[in-house]
Amino acid sequence: MKKFLILVAFFTLLPLAVQAGVLTIDTEPPEFIKLKQKYQKQKKTSVTPSQYKKLQQEYERDTAKILQSPSYLRQKTMIETAQAQEIQKIEKRYQAKFAKLKKNAVHMVDRKYKNLLDNHKQLSHKAIQSQYIVNLKRLEDKLIRAGDLGGALVVQTERKKAMQNSESTITGISEKKATTHVSKPTRKKAPAKKDSVPVKKISLPPAAMPHVYSSDKRGFAGSGKTSSGNTYTFDINPTEKGAELFFYAYGRKSNDSYGEVFLSTPGGGKYPVAYWSPDQLKQSSFRDVETAKDVIPLKVNISKHVKKAGKYTIEFLYRDGNDALIIYRVGIETK
Repeated sequence: MKKFLILVAFFTLLPLAVQAGVLTIDTEPPEFIKLKQKYQKQKKTSVTPSQYKKLQQEYERDTAKILQSPSYLRQKTMIETAQAQEIQKIEKRYQAKFAKLKKNAVHMVDRKYKNLLDNHKQLSHKAIQSQYIVNLKRLEDKLIRAGDLGGALVVQTERKKAMQNSESTITGISEKKATTHVSKPTRKKAPAKKDSVPVKKISLPPAAMPHVYSSDKRGFAGSGKTSSGNTYTFDINPTEKGAELFFYAYGRKSNDSYGEVFLSTPGGGKYPVAYWSPDQLKQSSFRDVETAKDVIPLKVNISKHVKKAGKYTIEFLYRDGNDALIIYRVGIETK
């Protein structure tokens, strides 16, 4: 019973003790005052959804307006004009490069087929002209046999004229046939005079023998100043069987090189006689190219240009490609 009374007294007096410990706020902390003032200020300056939408519309309107202003349009036109000019210059530069690429690519093919067509045309013209001369000769003989000497003379004049204008090998389809029926009077040989001067025998020089004229001088055929030692001169005594040009060459680092070979003759002529390209420049093995033995030579028949004794010059001219041409050995072989 005593314990019960103690507990009742404890719980009865507890609220009074708590009430006695409650604090009263007389002043607000400075930090709290500043934070509250800032919050109130931000609330006043905050943008509502309707205000934000209006502001966005004003921004779009002002942007469109400035993009249509005379100052902006004038500067835009100036920039677009400069851009068009720059693009035009770039296009012209690359068009020129494409044109050069195409020209170099088809140059060798054009030259090859031009020569072939010219040769065919020339041969065809010669064949027609030669046949014309043969037909004239046949008609001339026919008129002579028929006793029409006046007509035969007209045909003969035309035939001789055609032969003079022709390079045909038919140089005199024998006039002997037209005159075989005319017997020439035989002349008796006059007795040799005792005091006649003896005729000296003239000994002709021996015929030229086949020979190989070559040079192992290393030359370079490139663009501009990269070309050096790319000409070779030989004093040649031609033979009747013709001559052949040969050269051992390769690109500086690869076979990506294009160019032409010219031959200058003693008579002052200069002729393109050969060319090189990646398809022609080939190695004899897979090792690096360092000497003439490492490449396969290129050979060209130049008989039609090598006719008389004298100095002949071979010149290598680079046209295109990533590598200059290195010449290891050059020569002309007479047959």
